[in-house]
Amino acid sequence: MQNVKQQRKTKNILCLALLFFALSFSLYALVVFAGSEHNLSGWAWSGNTGWISFNSTNQGGGVNYGVTVASNGRLSGYAWSDNVGWITFNQGDLGGCPNSPCQANFNKNNGAVTGWARALANGGGWDGWISLSGSNYGVSASQCVWQGWAWGSDVIGWINFSGSNYGITGSGDACADFSVSLSALPSSGFVPLSTNLTASVAGGAGSINYTFWWNCNNGSANVSSATGACGDPTNPAIGAKFDGVTETSKEVVHTYSSVGSYTAKVIIERGANAGENRISINVQELPEDFSLSSSNNIEVSITAAPFAVSTETIITVVSLFGFNSQVALSVDSITPALSGAVYHLRNNTNGQESSGPLSSPPMITLTSGQFSDGADFWIEVPRESALQEYTIRLKGEGDGKDRFIDVKMNVEELTPGFKEI
Repeated sequence: MQNVKQQRKTKNILCLALLFFALSFSLYALVVFAGSEHNLSGWAWSGNTGWISFNSTNQGGGVNYGVTVASNGRLSGYAWSDNVGWITFNQGDLGGCPNSPCQANFNKNNGAVTGWARALANGGGWDGWISLSGSNYGVSASQCVWQGWAWGSDVIGWINFSGSNYGITGSGDACADFSVSLSALPSSGFVPLSTNLTASVAGGAGSINYTFWWNCNNGSANVSSATGACGDPTNPAIGAKFDGVTETSKEVVHTYSSVGSYTAKVIIERGANAGENRISINVQELPEDFSLSSSNNIEVSITAAPFAVSTETIITVVSLFGFNSQVALSVDSITPALSGAVYHLRNNTNGQESSGPLSSPPMITLTSGQFSDGADFWIEVPRESALQEYTIRLKGEGDGKDRFIDVKMNVEELTPGFKEI
């Protein structure tokens, strides 16, 4: 009920903000500057309100606008959201922000973005503030690629500056001289997950210190601060540290042995520069599954009788990772083809039996309590069958999964024995 009330509150705030924006659109449109001279472009994404454009060249036509990073690092100008309206980065609009410093600023040395932006269509209980960095989030630039997250409270929510097919790109003064990148390969998978973390640095001079944490969502580029928040990285259970390195790229391998969501982090120090980057690691539980097992292959000895009965094999179900759904056993195929054969399955727990040709194959169902006892399987083979080896494929169906097991069958002719009189 509390979530419903919160959702209604958020919708009401957004509606009032949009109403305020509609009334004030013409006023703010008059003071927006041209787009082509601005050095930030592209799109950011809010899960609550959608796309945010940082330059009118993204859309073409209409009112010109854009966001600029000056040589001293100060941001200015406007971004545009179809649902919220103008978002300002101008210093004159940012007085009285929730926490100082209010001015939106870009650190060209390490790529960090700090301060605030504000939606001009604030109102109805929403103040419009958008935080560009916090203790465990923030916007930054790796060379000219802007990335990370800003926070716009209840209405806008999280704003992502870089996605799989979108992002914010800088040029000139909007590019970092010193940048840090971090990748994980793979970044998701099943437990236990062994991943290669690769950190790289661009810019700066001198030897390099790499400090890794396996799980640290702290946004600081200061090793002491991050250590206080996330633990000692020289402890192999927490991270790894390499000082005085000459290579501009460093790789470490870590195995995540428990299911969960993690944030790998690196801080790279080079000379007077320091920067950090983080990447999400998602470790999933292995999915429930099963396999089939056969106790042995089978044999058939052809005699003068119309049909010869094979020896039997036991087909069992092997539960994997807690699988406990029912499994239906049946005959799927035989190679090479064998006309006229009759296939048999018998549940070893309750004696249920099913028989039939391949065109209408037998089928029995095993519950999880019957997996280990399994089912007997055998074949009746016509006397005229070719003397050779056959491969019978049996299928198990359970919980939307199909699993198979191959059983070999050798057909031979039984030579009559002669007794001397």
